[in-house]
Amino acid sequence: MQYNRAGLVDLPKQTQDVAADVQMARDWKPDTIDEAQIKRSGTEAGFRK
Repeated sequence: MQYNRAGLVDLPKQTQDVAADVQMARDWKPDTIDEAQIKRSGTEAGFRK
């Protein structure tokens, strides 16, 4: 563990989380997310077709 201005940080755990995120990004295939099923609000709502 390491202490920084955010407080105690578990670097080995954080490294594992980042590695999992990178693997998820590598495994992602374009057009696999159905945008119609994603609910967004405000400025995230996007353009109307």
